[in-house]
Amino acid sequence: MRGRLVFACLALLFSARAHAAGRERIAIAVFNVTGEPIAEEQRAKLRTSLRGGLAAGFEVVSDAEVERAIRERGVVGCDTITCLRSIGDAVMVRRVVKATIEVIGTSHFTTTLELVDLGDGKSIATANDDCTACNMKEVNDGLSNAAAALKMQLEPPTGAPPPRPETSPLNAGANETADPHRKLYIGLAAASGALFVASVVTLAVSAAFHGKSNCDSSFPAEERCPTRYNGTPGIVLGAIGTPLFGIATGILAWRAARKTVRLALVPTVGVGTAALDLHVRW
Repeated sequence: MRGRLVFACLALLFSARAHAAGRERIAIAVFNVTGEPIAEEQRAKLRTSLRGGLAAGFEVVSDAEVERAIRERGVVGCDTITCLRSIGDAVMVRRVVKATIEVIGTSHFTTTLELVDLGDGKSIATANDDCTACNMKEVNDGLSNAAAALKMQLEPPTGAPPPRPETSPLNAGANETADPHRKLYIGLAAASGALFVASVVTLAVSAAFHGKSNCDSSFPAEERCPTRYNGTPGIVLGAIGTPLFGIATGILAWRAARKTVRLALVPTVGVGTAALDLHVRW
């Protein structure tokens, strides 16, 4: 976990150049041509077409830099997520491309492209091109278009509403809490707390005045005072209400506060974005 956090932070720092250009930095980590063998010159042109299509929306790490990272990390021919993360760590990117081109006969080429996010290991964009009875120019054009389609899948559709901001310490007061019942618990806890205080006061006052006369000083001393304060009802109510509302207040306050706040620094690298976002999760 610590290694992945260090990798994400390094990728963020080294993406400053891509951020300045307004484009995300990615790498072609896997480039496989399977099926019927083709000339090395044709293979090189296919890779050039792939780079050209990706360059329309991304800053693409040079092939030499990627090949050097693969050799140094000892991951030649490996395309597992562990190997891809090792390559991404070496060339300082958070997303890589996996390209597979299957050659069937002399004029049938099937292309599959994946843009993999190294954070969770999932494909966030895919593109395919199936070219039958095609010459090499058509194959290269189809590959280039498929590569450009990866970037288009990451862009929101025209007219789409902007994404809702996430809760953060800067706008926590303006956003609703993640627990829809938290406000209810807070209100009930406040009401129960007020009844607890009232019960304590009732019990104390009733006990203090119970049995005392309510006759004033002008009443003749030789005559017995006809009435006395009866604090029994208040004592009974206070004795019942004090523990009852005290416990209820404690439980409701605990329910309102049991959702703890967790803060996380999440690196964000994308088109026009390079920052450490502070996320708040309830």
